[in-house]
Amino acid sequence: MRRRRLILTILIFAATYAAVAVGGAPRLGIGRTGAALAGAALMIATGAIAPRAALDAIDWRTILLLFGMMAIVAPLQATGILARVVVWVSRRVHHPAALLSAVVAASGLLSAIFVNDTICVAFTPLVLDLASARRHDPVPYLLALATGSNIGSTATIVGNPQNMLIGSVSRIGLWRFSAALAPIAAAGLVADALILWTLFRRDLAPRADDGFVLDAHAADATGGGLTAAGLARAIDWGLLALFVGLFVVVGAAARAGIDRRLFAALAPLGVHTVAGLSATTAILSNVVSNVPAVMLFTPLVPHLPDPPRAWLTIAMASTLAGNLTILGSIANLIVVESARRRGVRVTAAAYARAGIPITIATIAFGIWWLGVMADG
Repeated sequence: MRRRRLILTILIFAATYAAVAVGGAPRLGIGRTGAALAGAALMIATGAIAPRAALDAIDWRTILLLFGMMAIVAPLQATGILARVVVWVSRRVHHPAALLSAVVAASGLLSAIFVNDTICVAFTPLVLDLASARRHDPVPYLLALATGSNIGSTATIVGNPQNMLIGSVSRIGLWRFSAALAPIAAAGLVADALILWTLFRRDLAPRADDGFVLDAHAADATGGGLTAAGLARAIDWGLLALFVGLFVVVGAAARAGIDRRLFAALAPLGVHTVAGLSATTAILSNVVSNVPAVMLFTPLVPHLPDPPRAWLTIAMASTLAGNLTILGSIANLIVVESARRRGVRVTAAAYARAGIPITIATIAFGIWWLGVMADG
């Protein structure tokens, strides 16, 4: 009976993640949000997780953070502040390569200061407006926003939720953390811009109208205040529901021991080395998400030969691995789902085309850099 339930839980977990990755189940009329909620409902119905445990599995801090950022961004859009940013950029950046690099740099720098999810909530509409004004394919710019925010958030303890968790359990100081990982983030942003431009240079070839200057009205500046009803419409309730469903599905998988079984299967990669620990972390982060993956390492790291370096390795790999697939990080889903609601579709294949080489290049550099630091 227990084995049958385990198999059923694995099937629900795999099917849910597959559906979310490809955008839902079109033949059934179910989108990403519907797939996540259906998976959560099936986990509860089959007994993989109890209703009370399902509520406990939801990371309400993340949900409240996203809600709060949507509430903050809405009046910024209504008062035209973001529109002015669009105008400023459109006046100063003309070549597509420069614009792409500007998106990567801005998202990376701001994500090192604020939580990367916050940056993606605020700047996805901005990026779409910029691409629309230049009549460019918005997908490369959306990928620049998502991947740049993930890479930039590697640099600081406050860059993303998993870094905050590592900072609290490892007791590594703010400056030591950034001294070790900020160079990786900086090199990663350069590699990010180069890889994206190489992949999409034909789609972003210079055009005669690249000097077009966007005005505030074209950037959807509405001006004025924001009513309570307008604020309610500005909140992306579907996106919040998507994350609620995924938290329940991941929680059920963890209760079934899927994460521990996967960790045991990956043990031969060698968690005692920077390369092995990076590979293990990257794989786990894309299966159970980065924060649950980091939690899984909590009892293990104190027993490793160099715990501080191990924590820095996990912070680096869990964050940079977020660029591998659409499901790699919450930031990716925010960008993809927000764009979809404005009629722009980023497929799993399109994301992977850029995400795989970016992830490999940045993690490889991270492994080398942390190895050099250890040798030094």
